[in-house]
Amino acid sequence: MAINKNPLGIASSIEASGEIILGDIVCEDMDTFTASLRATFDASSTAGARVLLYFASDSINYDTEAYASFDLTLSAGNSVQKTGLFDLPQSGSMRVSVKNLDATYPLTNVSLFSTQKRYLFGKIIDLLRKVIYGEKTK
Repeated sequence: MAINKNPLGIASSIEASGEIILGDIVCEDMDTFTASLRATFDASSTAGARVLLYFASDSINYDTEAYASFDLTLSAGNSVQKTGLFDLPQSGSMRVSVKNLDATYPLTNVSLFSTQKRYLFGKIIDLLRKVIYGEKTK
């Protein structure tokens, strides 16, 4: 098992009701993915933020509806951090975006970090099947 922790994206701000793409994740042989969002809310904000994952089997044509998401709870005037844990398909890719749910005020100091755990056990099993039974590997 290999674990990688990476800054996925940083934005100084996301406009009111805006959504920005912060990065893409290749799902090849991936077991789990965590996304940690940290952002600062305006003191007058009335709604939180949302992390959205969009799937593409070909890494080009992403779904228009989210595969998965999690919300960052509003704390007006404060910085908040939350981590979401996702099980992903063994192939394709995910586009990760952040949406500001507040219709009036921007979300600032936005940073998203990811941790990906690659699933190596499945590759080992595939290789053993090929050697023992002559099966094709994925």
